[in-house]
Amino acid sequence: MVVFLVILPDAFFVWLFGPEFEGIHHYLVLLAPAILSMSLGNIYAHYFAGLGMNRVNFGGSLLNLVVILVSFFLLMDALQMDAAPIASSIAFSVTLIYHYLLFKRETRKPESAS
Repeated sequence: MVVFLVILPDAFFVWLFGPEFEGIHHYLVLLAPAILSMSLGNIYAHYFAGLGMNRVNFGGSLLNLVVILVSFFLLMDALQMDAAPIASSIAFSVTLIYHYLLFKRETRKPESAS
């Protein structure tokens, strides 16, 4: 669906929602990595939640918050309106990597003998 949204022309959104949505395509392109990273990261978050490892998900959420705040404020002056979607893409990508690395570490543990 993200690819579908990205390939739609700006004129489609203007036609559908009105002239206020002029330029939305640009922001959808900048947000696409955030959407994909969040979607994939949720797979890992559900895995940890299912195991009752909620600290991992809390850590991921906290990491996401810190990265989005730091990256937004670092990018705000240089990128203006583009800072928010780019900061989101950075933060969700970092969170995806965090969850992936912890998932790899968790799944490499040998099964304990019962």
